[in-house]
Amino acid sequence: MDTKALFYTDAMWLESTEFPFYTARYTFSPGEVIPLHAHQFVEFVYVSEGVGRHTYRGQSFDISKGDVFVIEPYVPHAYEASDGTLVVYNILFQSSVLESEIRALSKEASFLDFYYMEPFFRNYAGFQTRLQLHQHEHMEIVLHLDRLLQEFQHKAMGYRIIIKNRLIELFIDLSRRYASYTHPSWPPLQDFGALFEDMAKFISLHYASPLQLEQMSSLSGMSLSTFSVKFKQHFGKTFVEYRNAIRIQVAQDLLIRTDSKIAAIAEQVGFEDLSFFNKLFKRITKQSPKDFREGKSISRIRTSC
Repeated sequence: MDTKALFYTDAMWLESTEFPFYTARYTFSPGEVIPLHAHQFVEFVYVSEGVGRHTYRGQSFDISKGDVFVIEPYVPHAYEASDGTLVVYNILFQSSVLESEIRALSKEASFLDFYYMEPFFRNYAGFQTRLQLHQHEHMEIVLHLDRLLQEFQHKAMGYRIIIKNRLIELFIDLSRRYASYTHPSWPPLQDFGALFEDMAKFISLHYASPLQLEQMSSLSGMSLSTFSVKFKQHFGKTFVEYRNAIRIQVAQDLLIRTDSKIAAIAEQVGFEDLSFFNKLFKRITKQSPKDFREGKSISRIRTSC
């Protein structure tokens, strides 16, 4: 993270650890600048009126009415209003507020593309990957965001439940729209090395999500065959082998550090099939998960004696 960026913690903005959520509607004056900053939480942005500039990971992009995008935690970014007024809806939250719902939605390609993949490929595509709503869609989203805002401000009985329901409805609706949205042609990538190094960071963060080779190749702007070849040339492994290796590394750590059941660990790192997890774990580590855990436990006992 850029050391010059301001940094906002959950405690500064979100309601509480039990309900890590905040939403507001901001009106920026002409020329007003929100300086470079980053935060612990996820930020959802909808540009309701006006035009401006958004600086993201060191690059600056035009933003205007109808733009929808997600800012990941710890990513430096900034805003600047142009000559007119800029109105933005913000939703700040930790994914834990919708943990089970996001886990379920992450099995859907359209949600993965909108929530996880688009932010990652944003800089490589000149921000052309963002969702841009049309005029007839604008009022629908504004009404939805206003209802969320009213619930949060009034905090009437059951407001947290209503906010969660409206938030997940919002993400489903936008994911559907994103799936039907035709993105402009992307400029050709020049630095494949930088792309794949960033991709490694992305996979290490989202290893448990059901990321598919087709999604990664499509959003990188490469054909499936080109992406597969270049990925293996760079990492020495196929995309699936690389992702699964990370999952197994995390599983090893969880087997050592926690008392969680093996089935629970398998699911936590992204495997729904326990039998497949056991076979893959043994193929990579030469031990079953059970033997690996017992062996590490014995080593710790011997070390402490």
